[in-house]
Amino acid sequence: MRLTSDIWISAYRMRLEAKFIPVYVAAKGDPNAGAVLIKCATLDGRAVLWGREPGPDFTPVWARIAEA
Repeated sequence: MRLTSDIWISAYRMRLEAKFIPVYVAAKGDPNAGAVLIKCATLDGRAVLWGREPGPDFTPVWARIAEA
C-alpha cells in the first residue's frame, strides 16, 4: 500500500516546520494520487523545481526538473 499524496505532503510539511523552514502549498490536486513537485526558492532570486522519477533500481529519487 502506498501513501496518499495528501498524507505525504502533511508529513513533509511537519518535518520542515519543525526545523523552522518555511513551506507553502501553492496548489492542490487529488488528495489520493498525483505528482508532488517541490519548488525551492534560493536566496539569489532564482528557483529550482524538483520532482520524483524512477532511479536505477526503479525506486523513486528526487531529480532537478527545471531552474529559473
